[in-house]
Amino acid sequence: MMAACGRLWRLAESPGSAKDASPICSGAGRMAAAAAQVLLFASWLLVAGPAAAAAPLAFVTNQGSHTVTVVDVASRRVVRHVGVGKSPAGVAVSAAAGRAYVTNPGDNSLSVIDLASLAEVARLPAGQGSVGVAVAADGRRVFVADWYGGRLRVIDAASLALIGEVPVGTAPAGLALSADGRFVYVAARDDDEVVEVDVAQLRVTARIKVGSHPFAIGVSPDGTSLLALNVLSNDVSLVDLASRREVARLVVGLAPYGVDFDATGHRAFVTNQHGGTVSVISLAERQVVATWAVGEYPEGIAFLPVAGADGGDGAGARLGQVGGGAAGVGPGAGAGLAGMLLVVSWMDDCVHLVDAANGHRLTTLDTGANPRGFGAMIWRRP
Repeated sequence: MMAACGRLWRLAESPGSAKDASPICSGAGRMAAAAAQVLLFASWLLVAGPAAAAAPLAFVTNQGSHTVTVVDVASRRVVRHVGVGKSPAGVAVSAAAGRAYVTNPGDNSLSVIDLASLAEVARLPAGQGSVGVAVAADGRRVFVADWYGGRLRVIDAASLALIGEVPVGTAPAGLALSADGRFVYVAARDDDEVVEVDVAQLRVTARIKVGSHPFAIGVSPDGTSLLALNVLSNDVSLVDLASRREVARLVVGLAPYGVDFDATGHRAFVTNQHGGTVSVISLAERQVVATWAVGEYPEGIAFLPVAGADGGDGAGARLGQVGGGAAGVGPGAGAGLAGMLLVVSWMDDCVHLVDAANGHRLTTLDTGANPRGFGAMIWRRP
């Protein structure tokens, strides 16, 4: 177990170090695997019927098996495994583009998955060891953090041509967009900074000092705040985006890795990779209000509102940037948290669906090997 844990830390710190855990089959084996996936997808459509058209899907990257597992959250079942590039890690689903974009640091590529067919339709160069990926709200531009190149790559979503590159710093990791789409924020891990890039001008407009080794970042639904998850100092930097400065630093668990917000934007959920927990943060109180045990090495996380949680059928709520009991539930942990959390467990090769009000595990679904789900992995179909 110690060797596995050491390998995982290297994966989180150096995306290009991923090793093959399950080689991609070739020839007849690949054809048989593809046929099995078509049958699985068809069976899901037959069972789910018309309701499948509206069910949210989660796209979970599996770094060890070089696939993306597609999970129907409503029916709580896996509907497909999509073959992509080597050692996929980052993911960004765009309803506007009709595609999911997956970074493959093992072969320095970006896979494009068509949301209608749930198949990879393109694969293109994506810098060196890229992990972070994000898509503009209108679906026209894709942003990729070039880890070893120290640049932000900007790609035209229609042609898949490279529009430009912006030097941002050392080991850029997570990405997030401002609420108005004017800026993309980049976690420059080895510089202990969050870098603000003007999308129109493709230039750096601010550098914000945060904790030690920020990896994932997330912008609150109201667009006023940014959270930077600092994997070495085991804390989260709360950044006021109007003043472009850190206004608080909150201690969480060991190696915070993934983040998402509830539908109201009042609470944030942070996975602690080495702690096996999720920290629940009250943004108004600027404090951790609950800590829940969720499984070994949790990485990606997404909040999914229940039907009617936003006053309708839940379609307007924000989805994803991402034992069976709760541990250490704090005061007020359930306020405004109607819904579920999808938590990706790297060491358990699965995803856990967790009650967002109390941390109780609802169900567990198997994925491929070494799932990560780093980024905005949820697609709520119209």
